[in-house]
Amino acid sequence: MLILIKRPVKTLLLWGILALMIFFNGCLSEISLDAPVVNPESIAIRGVVKSGDTASVVVKVTNVVNFRAFEIPEVIQGARVTVTDESGNTLEVPLQDNGNYELFFPEGNPNFQIAPGKSYQLSVGLPDGRQYQSAFESLEPVPKPDTLTFTVESREFGNEIGNIVVKEYLDVRIKTPIIKPDGNGKARFKWSMRGVFQFSEPPDFTAGVPVPSPKVCYSYEDVNLDKVIIFNGSSSLQDTLDDFQILEKFMDYRFHEGYYLTVFQQSLSPDAYRYWEEIQSLVNVDGTVYDPPPGKIKGNIRNVDDETEEVFGFFYATEERLIRRYIPRGMTSSGRFCPHRITIENLWETQRQCFDCRLRPGSTYDKPDFWEY
Repeated sequence: MLILIKRPVKTLLLWGILALMIFFNGCLSEISLDAPVVNPESIAIRGVVKSGDTASVVVKVTNVVNFRAFEIPEVIQGARVTVTDESGNTLEVPLQDNGNYELFFPEGNPNFQIAPGKSYQLSVGLPDGRQYQSAFESLEPVPKPDTLTFTVESREFGNEIGNIVVKEYLDVRIKTPIIKPDGNGKARFKWSMRGVFQFSEPPDFTAGVPVPSPKVCYSYEDVNLDKVIIFNGSSSLQDTLDDFQILEKFMDYRFHEGYYLTVFQQSLSPDAYRYWEEIQSLVNVDGTVYDPPPGKIKGNIRNVDDETEEVFGFFYATEERLIRRYIPRGMTSSGRFCPHRITIENLWETQRQCFDCRLRPGSTYDKPDFWEY
């Protein structure tokens, strides 16, 4: 059953950490739930240490605001962000242009090892002197996924004027072992996804102006930010998770010229799984992961000098493995975003990104190394 949660005003508050996903449907019922009042000086700290295919440290530090429309919390710059391992070795994480404190490095770093079986702690010092620290989190090994499969289904819908229209939906499923690679029990999974699609400028330009050379961009996007998808392997009687749905998505112009879906598979500690399970119970019914939860969820970060301060967010450690699948062109009836031909008649209605595909957020001329088609 799907429960709608009333909120005073939906905000664009950047609350969540990563791209989160799962499909939901069912009957609707409505309940009232008061939103909490947040101290204007409260902060949210979200971070993860990852080994495996994407070895890195990623931390987000922001202010937290109350429910005011279109108010986005400000990224806190000038913080000192460090990660410490169980042996006392410390790694400083710098602020990047995207507003995250990030550090990417290959496995086998001689100065600081990020590896399964080790534990890590996050520390954040703000410019105003406040100091925050997480609990130590153990880095859990993750099984390598076996296969990623998809099907495309056509469905009929009534549009706003009562006509029946057909839309294609993409159903993506994963198969993976559940037993951890070290043989020490079963994994608690969390998945996130990222897509990249080909986005071409119009090949025919006949509006009475010089004809440019049409370019091809590759546009990246996070998928299903409004969902959290997890699975507790420790509660399963099986050793393999087979044909498990991780995504159902309406196919639009993004799939017109081909689409690559990358799935990131993580293994969570019991505490991290509990945290994301609580987030899932709220996010997956209404709103997005970028909205603050209407109830208070206990994280693992504290103000070291003031235990009474509420600190939002969570820090965890995980091994992460990825798997990709190409969805070829021709799988959907949806047309291209840009018109095939730009004429005098449609010139002023044509989006600027159709004249320069790099204007589309997340777009680049550089073809991904994994793009084979």
